[in-house]
Amino acid sequence: MDLANAGEVGKAPVANQVADVVSAKSSNLCPCVKLKPVSKVTKGGYLEVGVQTYGGGLWHTWFDRDLTIAGRVIVKKEKSGSVSYIHRLVRVEDPIMRIPTLAIHFDRGTDGFKVNTQSHLLPVLATRELNKAVTKNDAQNDGEKTDPKSSPNSSKHHTLLLQLLADQLNCEPDDICDFELQACDTQPSLVGGAQKEFIFSGRLDNLCMSFCSLKARNMTEALLTYLEGQVPA
Repeated sequence: MDLANAGEVGKAPVANQVADVVSAKSSNLCPCVKLKPVSKVTKGGYLEVGVQTYGGGLWHTWFDRDLTIAGRVIVKKEKSGSVSYIHRLVRVEDPIMRIPTLAIHFDRGTDGFKVNTQSHLLPVLATRELNKAVTKNDAQNDGEKTDPKSSPNSSKHHTLLLQLLADQLNCEPDDICDFELQACDTQPSLVGGAQKEFIFSGRLDNLCMSFCSLKARNMTEALLTYLEGQVPA
């Protein structure tokens, strides 16, 4: 169980202060699908991304969705002969991955389809042949030879994936030292229903509790300011 806690310390003497504490429960560790430290998978002519589940999720709902990646990236910066490392937040807006399912007539078992998170939850990133062609064309256009082993992370992650991240961060793929990324649905949350009475979104229990708690905490700032003015110093 994860908890989000927040508190407010007033300006009046401690003995006269009013406590303002809020806590929200974030159940099931905010289930998601995270990229593995070594995510490079090539199988059946496709470039796939190795992922691992986090928390207790309904993993069958991740199939056939338009997925992208988001999270934190550690980028190397060189300036005046010195090297520093910074954390950058990143999100690729376009849908770049998908976890496909087989047609129903390929799975006629009496027990139905059972998700194997190690072998079934492998997002497809691209075809291997098309990726080879793009890499070759880029090398010819630049007049240089492209060695996929030149990147320190090319043995752990697909070069195409690193290039997508580098484009978002305005850096070179070689500058990406490490990252903590997760797959996420590109379909946004929205208000729906015939009378616009429903919220269509994932992880509503976590998000609603956190939002309402922080909203209530922020609304009490005006009250605290008023009370501090009424309490003698």
